Amino acid sequence: MRAGERYGKGWLRFLAGLIVVVGAGSGCVDAKYLVLLQEDGSGTISFRCEVSERGLAQFTETIGLLSTMRLVNEAEIATSLGLRTDELTPESIRQLYTRESVARMAKDLGADVELLRYQPVSEQGKQGFRALYRFANIDRLRLGGDWTYRFRYQRGTPSSLRLVPPTTLSGYRGASTVSPLDPIIEGLGRMPNADGFVNHLFSGGQVRLAVQVPGTVVQSTKPVTDGNTVVLADIDADAVPGGSTILQLLSVKEPLDLLALYQARIPGVVLVDPAKGMEVRFQ
Repeated sequence: MRAGERYGKGWLRFLAGLIVVVGAGSGCVDAKYLVLLQEDGSGTISFRCEVSERGLAQFTETIGLLSTMRLVNEAEIATSLGLRTDELTPESIRQLYTRESVARMAKDLGADVELLRYQPVSEQGKQGFRALYRFANIDRLRLGGDWTYRFRYQRGTPSSLRLVPPTTLSGYRGASTVSPLDPIIEGLGRMPNADGFVNHLFSGGQVRLAVQVPGTVVQSTKPVTDGNTVVLADIDADAVPGGSTILQLLSVKEPLDLLALYQARIPGVVLVDPAKGMEVRFQ
C-alpha cells in the first residue's frame, strides 16, 4: 500500500486538519486552494501547502505522547495513512508530500482532474508542496468528498456559478467522510487540560478555499475580493476561541455537522451556508 492510499474521500479533510495541527508556532502554516474557472467551464485548481519543520516535529511528538497515554494507536494511524512504519516521524510524514501522493489527490477532486505541475517546498524551515491541477468541467468537481458542495455553472450574459449546498443533495443524510485524523482528534479531546494544549498546538493554522471567475463580478451572495474572487472557506486558528472549538471544527464528518458549525458563527471561521449555498454572476 502506498502513502495516502487508504484515506480516500476523507483525504482533503485530513490534509486541512494536518495543516492546522502542524502549525504550532508562529506564522508557520499556509494552505490555499484556488479554483480558477475559464469561460468554457474548465479550469485549474492551485493548491499550496506549507508547514514548518518545528510544527511537523511537534505534530509527531504529540502523536507519540497520545500513544504513550494510550489515547491513540500510533501504528494504526501510520497504517491508515499508508505509511510503512510503526512510529510517525517528520521523515515518514513527508511521504504524504511526494509527487506520487499529490497526484493521487486528483481522484478526490473529481473524475477528470489531473495533476499538471508539482513543486516540492523545502526552504526557510518549511516543508510542503505547490500543485496545479486541471479539470474539464467544474460541475464534476468534488472538493472533499461525495457529500460536500457541488458547483453548477451556466454560461450566458451574465454567466452564473452556483455552489450547491450539501444539505440539498439526494442521500446526504448519513453520508460522512472518514479521516486518519479522527483518532488523533478524539485522543486530544480526552487529554487532561486539553483546551490550553490544543490552543497552543494549533496556533498559526490557516486554510483558505476560493474561486476566481472570468471577467468581472456583477452580483454575488458572498463578499468579492480583487474584482472576481469569492472566498468560500477561510479558517484562522488563532482567531478561533478555545481548543474544544478547534477540535469541533476538525471533527466535521457530515453535512449536518457542517450546518451546525456554520450556525454557531465561530470567530475565525468563514463558511458558505450549508443550507443555502452561494451564487456569483459575472460578465
